[in-house]
Amino acid sequence: FEVLTDSLDILTDVVAKFGHLLPEQHATTVQLLQPYLDDSRQGIRKRTLHCIGALSPCLSDAQLDAVARHKLGQLKGGALKPDIARSYVQGVGALSKAVGYRFGRHLGEAVPLMVRYGQAAAEGDDELREYALQALESFVSRSPADARPFLDTLLAEALRFVKYDPNYAADEMDEDGGQAGSDEEDDDGSDEEYSDDEDMSWKVRRAAAKLLSALVHAYPDQLADIYSRAAGELVTRFREREENVKADVFAAYCDLLRQVGIVSGRFDAADPASPLQLLLGDVGPMLKAAARQLADKSPKTRVGMFAVLRTLVGVLPGSVADHVGMLVPGILLACKDKTASCSSLKIEALAFLRAAMESNAAEVFQPHVVQLSSGIFAAVGERYYKVRWSLS
Repeated sequence: FEVLTDSLDILTDVVAKFGHLLPEQHATTVQLLQPYLDDSRQGIRKRTLHCIGALSPCLSDAQLDAVARHKLGQLKGGALKPDIARSYVQGVGALSKAVGYRFGRHLGEAVPLMVRYGQAAAEGDDELREYALQALESFVSRSPADARPFLDTLLAEALRFVKYDPNYAADEMDEDGGQAGSDEEDDDGSDEEYSDDEDMSWKVRRAAAKLLSALVHAYPDQLADIYSRAAGELVTRFREREENVKADVFAAYCDLLRQVGIVSGRFDAADPASPLQLLLGDVGPMLKAAARQLADKSPKTRVGMFAVLRTLVGVLPGSVADHVGMLVPGILLACKDKTASCSSLKIEALAFLRAAMESNAAEVFQPHVVQLSSGIFAAVGERYYKVRWSLS
């Protein structure tokens, strides 16, 4: 086993650095590697995928097509063991990522297969769902023109899985985004029966959020449709319980906001179906959700939320004018935070406050001057120079 793994590692390094100098060896190398994709040992399959991925940019079109057809053919057969199926799905995504647009001619087969495997994955097989979504993301990012016919399907898959959380039902969340019920109501044995450490569904939601970001970047001409279908779902997911996923949800929403700003000139300002008008109608609910996140215990969550708010103000100046009151407590909480790792939080809070004050009339903030001054003066005493610099 060790000899084989070391050999695959060495071969990966060789083809990555010198593969373009060995065209006569490409076909032989591919034939040698492909049987190892069906090996029962995960370590061997993983190294084989890396090796094929390193070699694939150097392959001729005919050789690349043969590799793609082999992977897709195995998946179409549908008789693979779960662990082997995961490797092939991961391999399709890795191949697409490695060769870019050259894989585009195979998306007619690949997209339906990835969707099928993602939806048909067994209960608890979140790794397969994650790999399928990562493959779809690579199709959009690397072959956007060929993936365009599948936009509706791809967006539906992203929205389906961005809220995929089988261990927490939606009705368990209260209005403020917290868990309904209390610890006393839980069964004494519940901790033994289930632990968050066993829950890998967060990886599925994270992959879905990244797929949404890829769609937003790849198809700005379809932004009105993407925004109308995705914006509300992303705001709902602000209450995401996993911090890593929440960061990607915030990033996807920021990407959506930036694209709204970029494409706004293509639409009539009075067009109710334009992305900018749709955003204007969503500001109230979005800021209500944001205010709840600014009260979160996690500094990382609050930093991410201030970044979202700063992006919103940059795209839609004056958008917070009617809602400043609900944001002031979160700003003060950040500015007066005394924890050791709060410097980045204070910087983001002050940056947002400055951007908001610059984009609104003075009377918007006048009723809150006394409150805000106490937070600003507290930040003046911060030892970290970048916090003081943010006040200048």
